[in-house]
Amino acid sequence: MEDFILRAVLAAIGISIIAGSLGCFVIWKRMSYFSESISHSALLGVSLGLASGLGIHFGLVLVGTLFALLIVVLQERKFLSNDAILGIFSHIALSLGIVVLALVGGANMDYFSLLFGDILSITN
Repeated sequence: MEDFILRAVLAAIGISIIAGSLGCFVIWKRMSYFSESISHSALLGVSLGLASGLGIHFGLVLVGTLFALLIVVLQERKFLSNDAILGIFSHIALSLGIVVLALVGGANMDYFSLLFGDILSITN
C-alpha cells in the first residue's frame, strides 16, 4: 500500500473516532448550529490568514475564537434569538470569506481544497 493512502486511511480513522464522540456531545448540548457557524467562520479565517501573510492556521484560530466569543456574548445578552444570531454570523462569515478569498486568491489557487480539504495530501 502506498504511503499517502496509508496516511489518509489512518487520518480518516482518527478523525472519525474524534468527530463521532464530539458529535454526540454537540447534539446532547443542542449546539449543532453553533458548530456550523464556527465552521463557516473558518473560511473567513483562512482567507484573512492568506491575505495577511500570517498563515492559514493563525487566521483560522483567531477568527474562529473571535466569532465564538462574540456569539456567546450576544447569546448571553439576549440581543436576538439564538438561531438568529447563529444564522447571521454564519452567513456573514461565509460570504466575507468568499469575497476576501476571491480578492486574495490567484489563478492557481485550489478553492475546492480550501473549502473541503484533501485527505490524500496529509503528510507526517
